Amino acid sequence: MNLQEWLEKEFILKKEFIKQEIEKSGTLKVTYTKENKRFLIPKIFDEYESSKQFYLPVQIPFHEKLGSGIALDESTFALLKRKFRAFKFQKKNKEEDRIKLQIHISKKTLSQFDKISKNNNLKDTVDCLEYITNKYYTNQQEHKKEIENLKTELQYKEDKIRNLEHDVSSLRKIIKQEENLKNKSRDDLVGYLMQTSINANCKLAEYELFIKNQSDLNLEIIPLLSKEEAQRIKTKFEKELELTRLKIYALNSSDPVEGVNNFKY
Repeated sequence: MNLQEWLEKEFILKKEFIKQEIEKSGTLKVTYTKENKRFLIPKIFDEYESSKQFYLPVQIPFHEKLGSGIALDESTFALLKRKFRAFKFQKKNKEEDRIKLQIHISKKTLSQFDKISKNNNLKDTVDCLEYITNKYYTNQQEHKKEIENLKTELQYKEDKIRNLEHDVSSLRKIIKQEENLKNKSRDDLVGYLMQTSINANCKLAEYELFIKNQSDLNLEIIPLLSKEEAQRIKTKFEKELELTRLKIYALNSSDPVEGVNNFKY
């Protein structure tokens, strides 16, 4: 790579490096030609020796972006290239807040580093360490995200379980209310039957008392009820008794019976 190509590659960084080399009394210094053109030459070169003035093998007569020409000998050019690599490395360390760290690792670990670097097109061990660190960080982030997703899913399922428990509790209350209602309806029907029986017995007692008080009543000649009327009362009572039995069965059955509320005596 000639001087022109070397200067053009990463020119902004090279310009900063050359400025530093001039200002900090490094490898280069500024001089001017007889035409008053600015030139950069090696610091060790004596521009006042007319026999050697600007007769250096590596030259750029004038570079517009740099604002000067450069004239170097081979050894100074090689020195600049080495110093630029160090300058670039130090600048990168400063920008990325790197620190120098000396460690001793086993040959096996170094071999693994080389293998990782080769498989992932990494330049050196530093890039390999950064790659491994970034990969670890990425895995941690993914693991953390997975944990958060599992927590969210667990919370959703816990909420669903609580809702189901609430629904079960509500259904149990409804079933209990239905059972209480059935028991109440059954008790009401039993009470009705008992009251009907009591009323019938009371009515029968009234009839018996009335008959006993009628000493002149010939029961053999004038029966209390005709056979037809007695059969009609008996049929009606049997029908009411059957309907009542069916309603009690329907209200206490586990299978719903349609029209139970429409049963009539």
